[in-house]
Amino acid sequence: MAKKMIGLEFDVHELRAVEMNGDRVEAYGKAPMAPGVVEEGFIARPEEAGRALKALLKQNSFKCTDVCIGVNNQNVIVRMASFRKMTPEKQRNLIMLQAQEFIPLPLAELQLDYVPCQTRMNGQEEFLNVLLVGARKKMLQEIMHVASSAKLLIHDIDAGLLAAGRAALAASRAEVFGVLQFESGTLNILIYNGETIAFARSVQMAPGIRQEIIRGGALTEMCLTSLKEVLAAEMTSSVNYYRMQNDKPLEEVYLYGMASEDELQRIATHVGGQIGVNVSVPRLYQHVASMLPVQIYAGCISLAKKGMGV
Repeated sequence: MAKKMIGLEFDVHELRAVEMNGDRVEAYGKAPMAPGVVEEGFIARPEEAGRALKALLKQNSFKCTDVCIGVNNQNVIVRMASFRKMTPEKQRNLIMLQAQEFIPLPLAELQLDYVPCQTRMNGQEEFLNVLLVGARKKMLQEIMHVASSAKLLIHDIDAGLLAAGRAALAASRAEVFGVLQFESGTLNILIYNGETIAFARSVQMAPGIRQEIIRGGALTEMCLTSLKEVLAAEMTSSVNYYRMQNDKPLEEVYLYGMASEDELQRIATHVGGQIGVNVSVPRLYQHVASMLPVQIYAGCISLAKKGMGV
């Protein structure tokens, strides 16, 4: 594994990156992308995206060229699914053969993988729950082209949902906990049982909320109210589904995202009141919290750590 790694997130309106050397932050920064550079999750103007990435790396003194990339948009499909448990050599073949039943897009358009989750019994048969993760090949090719134009060596391309989960997992003290994370384009929801994913889904943000987050600064009261209601409704339906499938009670939910500390606390209070579970704002990656705004760059740190294998 590489000793140094850049964690790079492609958002709908900006690029964010952190260069890690073990547990030390060597560089970090973000660069805006003009409206229209990314359209419906695809890089419509790759030359402009390439220039933004090169500027980000140069202006913030990045030196490493190894990168682990995170993507979170409508071209990344995540679905929970269950398959009959088989021997390891047969399990992957079965999942790839039957995955189309759970994925709304033709598998030929996707690069598909899965994360093994919990096992369960159905009568006398054992089943394996998995998180299917599919990304459109066209989008991946565009991202690889942009990264290559900046002379970066890609080690992995990961779902932003999973990067968000790993960041919260590193800070959690609960056995069964939820993660509620949002950025400008996407809301990610996960529930963990120990280190195993028990539930996961991603939801695209409404245009009005997305534009407010992209604008930066304090959210308007109207937007904050809408955001609280959306997050509470999505978390309520997710928790209800989890409770129908699992006996272990949800102990805690960790909320983080692109908002101020005060805004996050207000959202946490509202969501917690709706779902009947304590919702808190976690202290992510405290060992680097004095070096950069962790709430914004947690996904990048998570990606860099994955690339380094730590």
